[in-house]
Amino acid sequence: MHGEDLNGPAPEAAALEAALSQCESHVQQLEESMNELKGGFASGADMREQRRASVESVLSECISLYEQLETVAGDALQCGVDHDVPGAMDVFNQANAAIDRVVTVRESCERAVLFWCIDQAFYLGQLGQEAVFSEKAQLLDRNQVQSVRDAAVKLDEGELHCPTGLCVVYSARQAGYYLLYRSDMESSAHELFNKTKTCIEKHIQAEDQ
Repeated sequence: MHGEDLNGPAPEAAALEAALSQCESHVQQLEESMNELKGGFASGADMREQRRASVESVLSECISLYEQLETVAGDALQCGVDHDVPGAMDVFNQANAAIDRVVTVRESCERAVLFWCIDQAFYLGQLGQEAVFSEKAQLLDRNQVQSVRDAAVKLDEGELHCPTGLCVVYSARQAGYYLLYRSDMESSAHELFNKTKTCIEKHIQAEDQ
């Protein structure tokens, strides 16, 4: 920090620095938590619910921390402009940089709540029945994925992308096609293909063996 004398920073500057330091430590903790969540593939209902709860907890902390940093930045700006407190504008700039980091974590949280898994799929038909889905959902490249599980993992980890949240996967094991949908697209998927949960379990179990 600038503006320090032999007696150390002014009381106002010291208070701003302390508040900023506490917030920056919290930002780092949230970044580490989000990186851990991004590294885990959600498999099974219990794990998915646990992941969702963890993401929502981080998101809640982001909102609170964002407000704290806005307060620090506002106080620092006032001290720097109105009272010419040495170092206050440095705190203002660093607080805004920390706010940008919180926004990045929050955006990651919002994406992480949406996930892909093998349970979110159902059978469409065998080879030769492509008309069932040809105008409804994109077919993933068969050279990249040949199972529902492989597709779900790659989509969930960001290796593959499907912005619409609905895609068709060719299963080499079953020589047939499955619709795989993102967690927020369950109702849309079932309505689009007139499916219910009770009609899909045996197909998914067979494909996953």
